[in-house]
Amino acid sequence: YVCLGAGNWYESSSDFWEYHPTDDIWVQLEDFPAGSYGVARLAFIIGDFAYITNNGLEDIYVFEQRTRKWSMARGFPEGYAGDFGSFTIGNTGHIITGKGSGSVESNLHYVYKPAGDTWTQLPSFPGTARYDGAGFQIKGKGYFGLGKTSEAGMASIVAKKDILKDIWSFTEKDGWRVNTDFEGASLSNPQYGSNGDLGYIGFGKGTGPYIIGSEQQQMFNHLFLFYPQE
Repeated sequence: YVCLGAGNWYESSSDFWEYHPTDDIWVQLEDFPAGSYGVARLAFIIGDFAYITNNGLEDIYVFEQRTRKWSMARGFPEGYAGDFGSFTIGNTGHIITGKGSGSVESNLHYVYKPAGDTWTQLPSFPGTARYDGAGFQIKGKGYFGLGKTSEAGMASIVAKKDILKDIWSFTEKDGWRVNTDFEGASLSNPQYGSNGDLGYIGFGKGTGPYIIGSEQQQMFNHLFLFYPQE
């Protein structure tokens, strides 16, 4: 499934497409109901339901694979939380860190339960407050890390930003535990995912000669596999 994003001249789109690998064809489905969002992102997937939001979490839209229809879920209780991390454990979706009020990085950790359409705040993420991190789950355990944090806590283009490479794991029983650092370069905005047994992290931005505003950033094309400890 592919939807939203920005095309030529950063023009946002609302179209939604489904790929059929057997026939090697794309089928257009019902548009994203909230209109065009260039920075919309997947929050998490629970069963046959995908939870998609604009970059914040005020409005969360739910796509059901069986019916191919859209509905809405309860919005995030803290209001805006852009550039968050997330993962799914069982039938629950987790939102970690991101930007809160005033674009300040947070350590918030909330869990969403579709049964009852409820959000519950959990103990804060114990690592450095950040945004643009990576999250995935493997065998019932959530993993989260990387991302960036701004000097003085402000997520501004003119603030100095530290790119991170630490990785943490989470279970409902044991809470958060620090894990082995990512073996590649420190990254923010990476691509990431899991097949249930292995994790994938790659691409993204780090520090380097590529200048955006007052920042120096390097774009990466490497891809790493993560093998969890048994």
